[in-house]
Amino acid sequence: GGNVAIDTAMTAVRTGAEWVGMACLESRETMPAHDWEIRDAAEEGVEVYPSRTFKEITDQDGRVTGVRCVTVDFRGFIEGRPDFDEIPGTEEIIPADVVIFAIGQRPELAPLKNIDTTTRGRFPEVDPETLATSVPGVFAGGDVVTGTSFIVDAIAAGHKAAKSIHNFLLGENN
Repeated sequence: GGNVAIDTAMTAVRTGAEWVGMACLESRETMPAHDWEIRDAAEEGVEVYPSRTFKEITDQDGRVTGVRCVTVDFRGFIEGRPDFDEIPGTEEIIPADVVIFAIGQRPELAPLKNIDTTTRGRFPEVDPETLATSVPGVFAGGDVVTGTSFIVDAIAAGHKAAKSIHNFLLGENN
């Protein structure tokens, strides 16, 4: 139900899929994707199946035929694991011939424990020009700094950090 899942579904539509459906654990009201992204996806024909968990990818003769899922009462995540109850009698198969998993991930911040300056209490603070952290030689970018955002922003941060690391290794301060 996040932005990556929405972007993936919209990409499938835009590259010619006849029909695109997406299922997610979250209810429609609690999907983490931006409201405008969800609205745009619906306008482009993406059918959303909220409050679902996957049970099985169905197949016939080695070819995907659908996704067997069940409706859930999703309460969130506990230590990274989904917390939900399945609702009896709600199992269904969503027909499909291609299944794409777009599951959100979070950066592992434990290696950055020596960085004492954070923004919003969670993310390491970095110099906006170099992406240098408060620890010399340690640079950070993408979701580790901004939280979940757009892939193009993470790629741009990677390029910026690579240049800064290069300069750091050469002993240049710019």
